[in-house]
Amino acid sequence: MDKETIEKVALLARLRLTLEEVDSLQNDIGKILEYANLLESLDTENVEPLAHPGDIANALREDVMRDSVDRQTITSNSPKTDGEFYLVPAVMGESGKS
Repeated sequence: MDKETIEKVALLARLRLTLEEVDSLQNDIGKILEYANLLESLDTENVEPLAHPGDIANALREDVMRDSVDRQTITSNSPKTDGEFYLVPAVMGESGKS
């Protein structure tokens, strides 16, 4: 994967990467893609598809109604709130409205 693609993905993910991090990622992603190509070359003609390699079942808890926490307690850990909702930076322009 080239550096321009890594920088574009980092921009879309809103990550600030140093040149050293871009170089390191380029190397790491290259190794991952090489391994994926190696796996792609394996003969899987007689291998039955499966969803999970182990025989597992979901362990679900009983669905029991309980009292909820008040809104002030929930929003108290947010860096920005109007007392009722979380306040986050706009992603699609200034107000988020079309």
